[in-house]
Amino acid sequence: MLLRKFLFVHFGYAIGLRSAGDPPSYSSSPNILSAQRFCRDEKERQLKPMTIRKLQMNAPLHPSYTNEVSAEFLRSLDAPHFTEERPAQFCDEALAVVRQGQAYMKAHPARAVYRLATEGSQTRDGGVVQQATSPLEFTLESGRSVRAAQKGDCVLYADGRTAQIVTGAGQENSNVALVGSRLCNGDEVINTLQGGCLLVGREGVRMAEDFLPSIKEEEHQ
Repeated sequence: MLLRKFLFVHFGYAIGLRSAGDPPSYSSSPNILSAQRFCRDEKERQLKPMTIRKLQMNAPLHPSYTNEVSAEFLRSLDAPHFTEERPAQFCDEALAVVRQGQAYMKAHPARAVYRLATEGSQTRDGGVVQQATSPLEFTLESGRSVRAAQKGDCVLYADGRTAQIVTGAGQENSNVALVGSRLCNGDEVINTLQGGCLLVGREGVRMAEDFLPSIKEEEHQ
């Protein structure tokens, strides 16, 4: 079984269950969903029509998150997903998957995180992501729902200018936009309203060529 370069850590999915601002605690499920499968499964869901709304251009009312995390947080991503007693209850096939995942994380420790951008994400030059078109949706602690942004979504500036997001997590991750995604005008997404869904970059594992490429590289693809 091949393990992918990135794994989502997300409320109710994949390997992690976490609350904003705290190191992740891990679920007891032996299932690990890759970012690609996660996005594909979510795309197949029936989505309700979205209402276009103009977001405020000033500072967000909700907490915002970046890709800056502590060394302790990165180590927590490599912590065992289960207690020592729990794997003994798994069937041989599930136990093999767990052991393989543990060996992979030990050989390739987490070195960076890339949080998914959302409606309301801000850019370095003061823009705000408006209507996001990804099928992924998050419920914030306030109860407000926001969608994940993706390549091609628009950012609006206070003076009325707009720009498109032109880089993201790559095709195998459904081109979701990330904190760090670049815009066609050279601007960059700097934060997100959700802190629980992220991609993990691991030591010794190369990024895909279309994962957050430079704008010049993107123009030649």
